[in-house]
Amino acid sequence: MLGAVSMGWSRTDWLCIGLYGLVWQVRIRNSMDARNRVRMQDILVVAEESCQRRHLTTFLRELSPRVETCSSLTAVQAYLCDIVPDSVVAECRFPGGTVAELKALLPNQSDVIVMSAETSAEEAFRLAQLGISYFLSKPVDLERLYDCLAAIQQRRNTHPSVFIRSFGGLRIFLGEAERVFPKKPPHRLLSMIKLMVALGGVQVPVNKICDALWEADDGDAALNKFYTSVHRLRKMLGSECIVQSNNKIGFNPEHVDLDTWRLHRCLEGVCRPSEALAFCGLPWLPEDDSPWLETPRQYFMQLAETARANAHPPDSSTTGLAPMPLPFVHPGS
Repeated sequence: MLGAVSMGWSRTDWLCIGLYGLVWQVRIRNSMDARNRVRMQDILVVAEESCQRRHLTTFLRELSPRVETCSSLTAVQAYLCDIVPDSVVAECRFPGGTVAELKALLPNQSDVIVMSAETSAEEAFRLAQLGISYFLSKPVDLERLYDCLAAIQQRRNTHPSVFIRSFGGLRIFLGEAERVFPKKPPHRLLSMIKLMVALGGVQVPVNKICDALWEADDGDAALNKFYTSVHRLRKMLGSECIVQSNNKIGFNPEHVDLDTWRLHRCLEGVCRPSEALAFCGLPWLPEDDSPWLETPRQYFMQLAETARANAHPPDSSTTGLAPMPLPFVHPGS
């Protein structure tokens, strides 16, 4: 019977069946790879309703055995004393706090997935500025949640996080490791990084960089040197870390963080003061006396003084000092 049926199928039919089976093998293998990536994560669920926590935990523990739940901000604070989660699945609001307050408690390497019945465009934009880019509608689509967790892990494997310190001297961290230059350091490239930090780190006009670093060159020669430096900068930090468009360049806030951005977030109350106080007592780029750094140095040092005064006011006269007007746009504001 089977032979009779198979005799009626053309070679094209069998080819289609074979290709269909091959596609499913690839999909299954990719799914297993993604599942293995998720298994490596410590996952924290923050939700008020016990039934929702139980529902999500049952699903997530099929992916990773390291899943914990909290119902309030106080419980989260206790949890963070012992464990740093890789991913946090949290409601937009829960007893004792909001997801913005939760994000402020977490280290940079922890990603947050927000669950909300409805999220306004303004609120989503605000959360995105805090580094939250994953949103799920309630009731939660479990398949979508799984995709988010797998995407987070894949992004970490592909794009290591970059942290650039300028207080105390320029230091570049790729993931957990500091970028060192055992031989001759690329002074021009490091000067370009300093200038980008000094001008806010995002939407920096290309002509300002060319005027500062290649003042002696004409327009075309300066631009050629600029593009060569951008190519080298992408190789150093990662191609996704640099954003360039409309004659402007900047660091990608999704992959890069600056200590100056953290200082602004601290002053605006969206991160813990300790994150800024850990470094803002140090001089800003003390190793470089370039004239184009003098005005930004005064600005950042006053901001650092304001942060220290707000965190530990010696008397009422210094409480709530206002920062100087911002000369640029910065992520996280």
